[in-house]
Amino acid sequence: MEGAMLRISSDQHFKLNSLAEEAHVSIEEIASRAIDAFQLKTMEEEQELEILAEAVIESNKKAIKSLKEAHEALQDTLAHFARN
Repeated sequence: MEGAMLRISSDQHFKLNSLAEEAHVSIEEIASRAIDAFQLKTMEEEQELEILAEAVIESNKKAIKSLKEAHEALQDTLAHFARN
């Protein structure tokens, strides 16, 4: 473990002490838990963004395929009417 000095407002200090008392742990433990929770949330958000990005990429591929098929159908229709 390493020590660190944190500058926090008196309101934050009061909240930190209150949380520590309620949980029956030190204020250092509350700070450590907060950091761990923040890191976990950040990792979960990154994973969610990756999944979302993959879904967007897949959706775009399908949209491009559909547009190409629609364009080909339109070209066939125009060619048909051009012959008549």
